[in-house]
Amino acid sequence: MVISGTADKKRVIRKKKFDTQDFSFTDVINTEWRHCSFVNCEFDSAVFKHNVFVDCHFTNVVFSGCLFTECQLAVNDGKRSGIFENVRFDSCQFTRTDFNFPIIKDCVFINCLYTETDFDGSRFYNTRFVGEMDVVEFRGHSVLANTGRWGIFRRVEPRKFKNPMENVDFTEAQFRYVGFSNGINLSNCRFPDDGNSFLIRSPRA
Repeated sequence: MVISGTADKKRVIRKKKFDTQDFSFTDVINTEWRHCSFVNCEFDSAVFKHNVFVDCHFTNVVFSGCLFTECQLAVNDGKRSGIFENVRFDSCQFTRTDFNFPIIKDCVFINCLYTETDFDGSRFYNTRFVGEMDVVEFRGHSVLANTGRWGIFRRVEPRKFKNPMENVDFTEAQFRYVGFSNGINLSNCRFPDDGNSFLIRSPRA
C-alpha cells in the first residue's frame, strides 16, 4: 500500500482515527497528518519519507523495522505537540528526523539506528532506550517548535513545556554521540555503568 502526495504538494489527512489497523509494508511519502490518532496499530517494515505529523496521538502502537527519512514526527499546533503512549520502536532507522515537544510516555526504543535525530524538547516519562545511539539530541525544552502563525502572534512559549526526563532508562544503550542541552535535567535518568561513556557539562565551543 502507498499513501503519498505529489512531488510538489503534500497529501493532507485531517482528524482521522485509526483503530486496530495494520499499516505493515506501507510506503508513506510526502504527507501531512493533522490531529490524527492511531490506537492498537502495527507498522512493520513501513517506509516514511518527507512526512509531517501535527499533534497526532499514538497509543499501543508498534513500529518494527520502519524507515523514517526527513520526517517531522511531532510538530506542534500551539500548545499541543502530540502524544506517544506505550509505543514500541523496534529496529527502526531515523534519518534527519525530529520532534517538537510531544509527550513520550511508557515507550521503548530497541536497537534503532539514528542519523541526525533530534528529540528536541520531547517530554519523556518511563521510557527505555536499548542499543547504539549515534548523533541524537535531547533538549530541556523545544527549540524547533512553531511559536506563532505567520510570525505575527506568539501562540506558545516552548520554555514553559519542560522536558522532565522522568525515569528514562539508558542502562542498555551505547552512546557514540548523544547531546543533552538547553537546561535539560538528567537527575531522573539512569545511564550505562560500563565506563565507556562520559558526560561533558557546559561544553565550550
